[in-house]
Amino acid sequence: MQGVSIDLSRKWRAAQWVRTRLLDDEELRDRIGQRIYPVIAPSTEDSYIIVYRSGYGRERSKREEYRNTCYVEVVIFSDSYDESLSLAELVDRVLDNGLPEIKVFEEDTLAILDSSEEGYTDSKFYQQLSFEIK
Repeated sequence: MQGVSIDLSRKWRAAQWVRTRLLDDEELRDRIGQRIYPVIAPSTEDSYIIVYRSGYGRERSKREEYRNTCYVEVVIFSDSYDESLSLAELVDRVLDNGLPEIKVFEEDTLAILDSSEEGYTDSKFYQQLSFEIK
C-alpha cells in the first residue's frame, strides 16, 4: 500500500487505512495470518486483532483553520500475555515506527500512538492501542 493516503475529510476510512497497513506487513502476517478484523472478530481462537474508528473531531485555530483528527483503536487478543505484548510492539512499529511525532510514510497520512491499556477478558489477554490518524 505504498504511496496511498486517506483524505481525512473522508473520516469513515481511517480504520480501513490502518487495517490495510497491518495486513500488508509481512512479519505481522507471518505471526497471525489474515486475522485482522474490522470491529468484531468472527472467531476468537488463537491470536487476532480488531480495528475500529473510535472518534473523529475537528479543532479550530485562532485563524479559523480546521485540523481534522481521527482516532483508531487496535485491540490485540492472545492466549499469552507475552504474545499480546510482542504483537503490540509490532503493531506500534508498523503504524508509527514506535516513535511519536515522526512521519514514517511517504504519504500524507500518519498514525501516532496516543494511548494504550492492557487487560484480560473472555480468557484472553489484550493490548488496546489508540492511534491518532493525521
